[in-house]
Amino acid sequence: MTINGKITDQELIEGLNQKINEVTVVKENLDSMKENIDAALLAGQNADEISKKVGVLSNLTTNDKTDLVSAINSTENKVKDLSQLPNYYEWTANAGQLKYTLPNGTSYNPSVKSLIINVGGGTLEPSKVSMLSSTEFSLNLSTSDITAGMKVVARWSQPIVPTGTGSTGNGGIHHLSHELGGTDEINLTNLKGYQENVANKIGDTSKLETKVKTSLVDSVNEILTKSNTNLVNNAEISDRVGNLGSLETVDQSSIVNAINAINRKTSDSPETIGDLNNLQTVNKSSVVNAINENTTKTNTNSSDISNIGADNGMFWIPPTQPSMNWGSNGVPSTKDPELFLNAFYEPLRLAEPSYVTRTSVGKDQSNTYNVYRYEFTPKNYSKTIILSASTHGNEYTASFALTRFLVHLVNDWKNYPQLAYIRKNVRLIVCPMVNPWGFANDKRQNYNLVDLNRNTDYFWDKVTSSDFQVGGTNYKGTAPFSEVESKYYKQMIETYSEALAAIDFHNIVSVKAERIVYTSRYISQFRHIFNDTIDSMYKTGDKIVNGTSAVPTFHCWTAFNYGMTTANPEWYDGSYSSEKRGSAEMTEILKYFGNIIIKACSLQSKAKVLDTNSPFTKLLMYDKTASTATPITVSSTSYSNFNHTTIDMNIRRHGIMRASGYIKFTLSASATVGINPVLYQNYHPEMNWTNTKDANYNEIVQTLPAGTYVFPIQSRFNVFPTNYSEPTGTQRTELMKFRLRGKSTAGTLTLESFRVYLDYQPTDMGVPYEILDFTGQEAATEGSDFVKLYPIIAASEEQ
Repeated sequence: MTINGKITDQELIEGLNQKINEVTVVKENLDSMKENIDAALLAGQNADEISKKVGVLSNLTTNDKTDLVSAINSTENKVKDLSQLPNYYEWTANAGQLKYTLPNGTSYNPSVKSLIINVGGGTLEPSKVSMLSSTEFSLNLSTSDITAGMKVVARWSQPIVPTGTGSTGNGGIHHLSHELGGTDEINLTNLKGYQENVANKIGDTSKLETKVKTSLVDSVNEILTKSNTNLVNNAEISDRVGNLGSLETVDQSSIVNAINAINRKTSDSPETIGDLNNLQTVNKSSVVNAINENTTKTNTNSSDISNIGADNGMFWIPPTQPSMNWGSNGVPSTKDPELFLNAFYEPLRLAEPSYVTRTSVGKDQSNTYNVYRYEFTPKNYSKTIILSASTHGNEYTASFALTRFLVHLVNDWKNYPQLAYIRKNVRLIVCPMVNPWGFANDKRQNYNLVDLNRNTDYFWDKVTSSDFQVGGTNYKGTAPFSEVESKYYKQMIETYSEALAAIDFHNIVSVKAERIVYTSRYISQFRHIFNDTIDSMYKTGDKIVNGTSAVPTFHCWTAFNYGMTTANPEWYDGSYSSEKRGSAEMTEILKYFGNIIIKACSLQSKAKVLDTNSPFTKLLMYDKTASTATPITVSSTSYSNFNHTTIDMNIRRHGIMRASGYIKFTLSASATVGINPVLYQNYHPEMNWTNTKDANYNEIVQTLPAGTYVFPIQSRFNVFPTNYSEPTGTQRTELMKFRLRGKSTAGTLTLESFRVYLDYQPTDMGVPYEILDFTGQEAATEGSDFVKLYPIIAASEEQ
């Protein structure tokens, strides 16, 4: 009905409902936005994340939305309060203290809740704990077991309470144990005025224009106050937040600005929210349509992001880091593994669920703690790198350094081209805590007191000292991979066997130096990623340990079996500050470890490629002894091979082979002697066996009386790759061969000894070796007084 020419509320509502029904909410296109909303609401552990995602709505300044803005912004405090409800407490015990009472406002449900008590770093069996009430427990121990100053920690958890068992009015509120640290029925009166906030702030719609904003306000109210489980109920969010078609068009520009503000604060949002700046405010449904079409639009802000260069070559200077002492800057006050992950890794996953995922691998050797693997996966990655820490549980600084790098990678990649390259191109597989029991109990070893970094089958039989046996610091265990944590690591490497590198970060106490790294001895490695980082950070007076190891470490085993570049970068606490894990030290270790990660991400192949494209040297040696039954001799007037002086080599790249050294022989009669070190390849186009066996390129000829002599030898050869040749078809260049040949016009040459070095240098140069013969050219003009014997190519091919 129309009154005085105006549309009635009923007609307006019917019209709006009709408009809403015309909008098809495509849920799959809303996933990204819903994930951002979830992350904002659930990141109560991290006030910064909330302020980025929820607080930006303070940009809405229109008078008719003041209360709505205040209500939305107030969620930061409420969610923060909720998320900080503890599910653990720690006491400093008095001597003999056996009974403990939880602080006011907290409780556990003895009928359904799992209560775990740690005393002095060890977990008590359930039979040793008596639950006296929902707020009290006692320990079934003798009073002598509890000494003054001992830490007693209570932790509890329970399944999610089914919807409807509590209420916001008087029964409590439910929260997810996974995201918010434990499920409980909380007495709202103890939640820092939570009821008052809900009743007075969220529910206050008196100043809103209810004709045009009722739907939106009610949606927000229902999501935030109905029950806390709805904070993460995607269906609820899609049903309510999606109903934006009921907004008056004159107000849409502010909504658009608010969404764009969130967009600019959310790392992946330029790709997921869509282009909202170009919305036409005359079209009431355009906000919904823009969100639904987010996957097909390009945000106008994304041009800035797409123009950020991705560079993995330059040295990274991280910002000044906060100190990472226990109980400061978000670091838990105890060494509980789950608390550590919940404080630092879980916010990354919640903020970027499409980029960061988590897998629970299984329980550790103590069957107490979970071992997790995180994956940081770009949409179109080209390579994989594996990172790990806390293999030795008490090496905390290394674990925090890896954590801080990942925090910057997720949150700040747009500010650093080195991180942008990784974010766009490299999948990181991260095991943040290989040894959670050691982490929780401040132990190097695992629950069985095994050094996990000695528990592989690489060189297992070579490490036999007492230090590797039971009771030793590096006790290697009863058998290779006897420990469940080692099995998990092995499984990770096997699962991601295509990875180019696997870096396991450590602390060290035995060596006080600024930069320390151990790579795998006698195994091909791209060591430049460590050497270049060390060189870039070097200052006069720095102490460097650039070592190698050949023991059953994870990195040796991985390099040997899978050809990855691997290492144990180490850090000595106190290198830069008297405050362990203080700001100065955390900044320097992040600079060191972070740039190693960045350079590892720049690799383009496995280290095994070094076996084919790197120089190498071989030493051939022989000494005749008094007991030699059959001397090595030559008694021919033409060149013949000395027996037992030959070697064949498989060559994979073009290059130069060089033979150098000496030969010692005894001449039985006066004669003219020739010694010829021959390098050749069968089917070489110019320097095959036929063309080189008697050539005088490298021979030495002398007329000598009988006696013993030492001749120096030198030879060079332009070596081609060893090829496959068909048995009955075209024959291509084969193995590289060395032969030591001799001749004498009289008597016998008896070989006394020789030393021959064979040095190979790969090169892609077209003509890296030439032979120019000046013989008989004395009368020729300088510059043209030689004949080129190798290579013989047409004049048109001359460079």
